[in-house]
Amino acid sequence: MVDGADTSYAGTGLLAVGEHALANYNAWIVRQFVRYFRDDDTTGKAVLDFGAGIGTLSVIFERESGVRPLAIEVDVDQQVALRNRNIETYASLADLPRPMDFIYSSNVLEHIADDASTLAALRDRLVAGGKIAIFVPAFESIWTTLDDRVGHHRRYTIASLEEKLVAAGFEVESIEYCDCLGFLLAYLYRFIGDASGEPSGTSLKLFDRAVFPVSLVIDKATSRLFGKNVLAFARRS
Repeated sequence: MVDGADTSYAGTGLLAVGEHALANYNAWIVRQFVRYFRDDDTTGKAVLDFGAGIGTLSVIFERESGVRPLAIEVDVDQQVALRNRNIETYASLADLPRPMDFIYSSNVLEHIADDASTLAALRDRLVAGGKIAIFVPAFESIWTTLDDRVGHHRRYTIASLEEKLVAAGFEVESIEYCDCLGFLLAYLYRFIGDASGEPSGTSLKLFDRAVFPVSLVIDKATSRLFGKNVLAFARRS
């Protein structure tokens, strides 16, 4: 969790399950972040994992890029997990010791009531021309009780996220939907899933190993139409 949210996150257990069950999914997300990060010279660049949770993506980012991110995380238990992984961790953007060259955030903005102010604050913590990568859930039509339980305020569309990024002072360089099959499964789950809205670890592993790789192939044709998530890359204007 992050600035502007309750400091106790109801989905911490899901983060731990997802770290192991969604290995391919998490690695793919980070590879997109790293590829955008590497579009520029990365020598000596400062990177921030905004809403780092237990550090799942931070660990992968360092492995893929050779750069260890700093972390923003307000949940006290998750801060402990991050520091146990030797990740430099802060409770708020105001505490950061220096401006960032690159910020990434995965499945975080939807937890924040005032996401517009948060995006503006993230812009202010970037150097001139600094870059941000945002990955968030898409489409209210696949809202489930799990969204309620983990404290989501909204899901996004390409249009709504792009509008908020531009209003916050970013130039959007790329934005698209991801995981079309995940969208279809999430829609189906609304009708056949259990009341908690929470998938089992076994079903997550099956999705990660068998469904998600196929979804990425089909995404090439559906990335402007629909998907379970929105992925955006933008630069501070």
